[in-house]
Amino acid sequence: MIQQLQEKAGLLDVIIGELLQYKASALEKAKTLGILPACSVSVRESSDRNGLSLAVPATLRSVSTGSQQPLSGGLTDTDDIMAEEANDAEEKRVHATTEKKISGTRNAYSIEIQSRLQFLSFVLTKSASTSLDMDTFDRLWQGLAVKYVTPGEKEAFFGWLLSTQFPSEQPGVDSRRLLSDAEATTVFASRMCDGKSMQFDRLTPTEFKCFDAFFVHCNAVAGKLSSKYASDVTVSTRNLELTGVDALWALLTTVRRSIALQCTEFYAVAQHAVPNR
Repeated sequence: MIQQLQEKAGLLDVIIGELLQYKASALEKAKTLGILPACSVSVRESSDRNGLSLAVPATLRSVSTGSQQPLSGGLTDTDDIMAEEANDAEEKRVHATTEKKISGTRNAYSIEIQSRLQFLSFVLTKSASTSLDMDTFDRLWQGLAVKYVTPGEKEAFFGWLLSTQFPSEQPGVDSRRLLSDAEATTVFASRMCDGKSMQFDRLTPTEFKCFDAFFVHCNAVAGKLSSKYASDVTVSTRNLELTGVDALWALLTTVRRSIALQCTEFYAVAQHAVPNR
């Protein structure tokens, strides 16, 4: 039995080691080509140069009244979103070229990362005695969520984290979760609520959905919200001092407009939650 456990633990080390080694090789190739890792490039600076505002949009500011007022300078949410989408399209084109250059295979770099993460999930879900410890999870977090080479790499990680932590949302997937409730709360409070690490100003829909899921689930487990995470869930506040409420406000006032418009329910919760001071 001990030998079997050691073999399974060894397999996880091999899988994760190969994944991070592949990522390191791609990073070295990017440096050789003079390409800066995406995690080191400021989206806010890029947005400011294009005249985009990253403040809370009018739609969220007036969510309780149902009205939408133009922003200062006569701009509306739609104006900024169109400009933002044009900027995003150009960034995606550049990153797609980067992914092909650094991949080392016919597939895009982020697809290679995603495939390795899916294999890791397969091994974890097929063995009840195999799990990730927090040190191993931190290696993945630092390697893929913080020090990512392309946005697609970070997106792949958060998509994997969402589907493995909340597998009941994925039809036909084993219901076993990646992290215990206590571990999930630790990850949310100490990592996801770190705006500098998460880079709220460049949050993607997948990353926002992951933050959303952990926020609701962790507060529900603590008895502060009325519902655990589920698709199209409606939540109500039981406790004004929600875990992560400061990060929630930081997210709402920093996130890109196209993402912020998806946060109306989050904003309604935040209106009744007091930042922890």
